[in-house]
Amino acid sequence: SSSSKSSTTESESYLRLHETDTGDWELQSSQVTYVNEQKTCEIDLIATVHVGEKEYYKNLERDLVSQNEENPVLFELLTDERNVERMIRSRTENTTTSSSSLTLPRLKVSLSPTDEARRLAASHGLIAQLDAIDFKKPNWY
Repeated sequence: SSSSKSSTTESESYLRLHETDTGDWELQSSQVTYVNEQKTCEIDLIATVHVGEKEYYKNLERDLVSQNEENPVLFELLTDERNVERMIRSRTENTTTSSSSLTLPRLKVSLSPTDEARRLAASHGLIAQLDAIDFKKPNWY
């Protein structure tokens, strides 16, 4: 799997199969940047997969961690409410005027993939996402 940043139209896919020059196939995931009309808010949507190559997750995590501390990483994850805590995060509405706060769910425990996810990944020489990425990083919600 590989990750690439691009400006994608809504009709394009966030995941695609791509045949390489050697005849192998790659599942590629995209990174798309959305900006509101006022150009005051920018969001990068990064497609990910549940099982992939260790290098894919290493690069993905490196790219997310290298983001400015002011930019939170919001991720989608299904888990029991007992595994999260609510964090209040201050945010600036406008760099010159007011500020407000958001309440965001944050993992309070490390999660592991199911045995089935590990078996699926291993059967293809891959790794499960929850074994590869630490979702408890500061600024990750």
